[in-house]
Amino acid sequence: MVKKIGLPTALLININIIIGAGVFLNVKPLALIAGSFGFAGYLLGATILFPFVLTLAKLAQAYPVSGGLYVYSKEYLGLFAGFVSGWSYFIGKTVSAAFLALAFTRFFQEQILFLQPYPTALLACLVIFTIILLNILGAHIGGSAQYVFILTKLIPIFFIYITGILTIQTGNFSSTPQPISSLAGTIPIALYAFMGFEITCSIGHMFKKSSSTIPRAIIGSFLFVTTIYIFFQLLATQQPFSLLSNKPIATLIFTSAIAGSFGILTSNCWNLHALALDNHFPGKKILTKISQTHVPWVGLLLEGGIACLMLLISDNQVALQSMSVFCVVTSFLLSTLAALLAVANKKLLINKWIPRLALAGCGYVLFLCLKNIQTAGVSLPFLALLFGGIGLKTLWLFNK
Repeated sequence: MVKKIGLPTALLININIIIGAGVFLNVKPLALIAGSFGFAGYLLGATILFPFVLTLAKLAQAYPVSGGLYVYSKEYLGLFAGFVSGWSYFIGKTVSAAFLALAFTRFFQEQILFLQPYPTALLACLVIFTIILLNILGAHIGGSAQYVFILTKLIPIFFIYITGILTIQTGNFSSTPQPISSLAGTIPIALYAFMGFEITCSIGHMFKKSSSTIPRAIIGSFLFVTTIYIFFQLLATQQPFSLLSNKPIATLIFTSAIAGSFGILTSNCWNLHALALDNHFPGKKILTKISQTHVPWVGLLLEGGIACLMLLISDNQVALQSMSVFCVVTSFLLSTLAALLAVANKKLLINKWIPRLALAGCGYVLFLCLKNIQTAGVSLPFLALLFGGIGLKTLWLFNK
């Protein structure tokens, strides 16, 4: 029996997955668009997402189980809508974990000479299956590794904080308000750095007092990360050096990417487990097998296989990443529709305007995703996997 996770570790899990290299890579583009007001991108992005964060927290309180986003849609929109939500989220997050592993692998391959002759995608696949093997052997998502992972993220962030405070020059900060169009241009860049606050919904069964722990972890981690991002951008903007040119800092940043990949892979497999439990796939007995370390090991291996498949057959990384986020936000949208129905039926106690604002926010993020996909192009392997699963489910329903 796996030890239940408390609120502090639940917060760490979310924070470890939300904070990635994006906050460091975003400094320059945000500054180019809005100067010293680049931090407004995070403030505006958080404002857009916060109604959904509150809505999700309320849904998690009502249904503190594994496979959360799938469960919410299933309960109020029906089994098929639930499947679309759960499958989209599972595929989107699997590809996201794959690219975090790829970012980690690419950086260290450049630093280690004997790794350079080998294909990067193949090495990334080895990293993915190493994570999976460690999880099957007992490396628990709520274990001490979370504390190591959080240090790799916070050390470079606080290094910038301290350096920024010591070298701060008020003349570097513009007192002239930026045009609304400039501030609006920062939102798409900032928004995607927030993804991951929902991850604890996938592993609801692992928490102590889950009906209170999960909502607090969702809201607490989101507010903490928003605060970190705003002040980080504010202080980093006025510093005269490239954040990624400092090798020790860069090493910590890209090491932190593997923390995100570990967290996603070891929690996302429970979404597949929840789908299999409800007979959405043939072979339920196999897909729902649990190891002695309480890991759905068959589902985890399948998730790893899908992640590696995407890396090995497609080199259009920007398109894959854009479509990955699109899938996750589609699941957000369906969960919000589920919340609206629950409020209408008086089954969810939340002000009706919160899910309405959440719907508008998710719709806006979905629009931004479509614009990115239009620019980057589509990934046919990704589409085949996503719609292949939905198509097979549709045919299975007709044949039952």
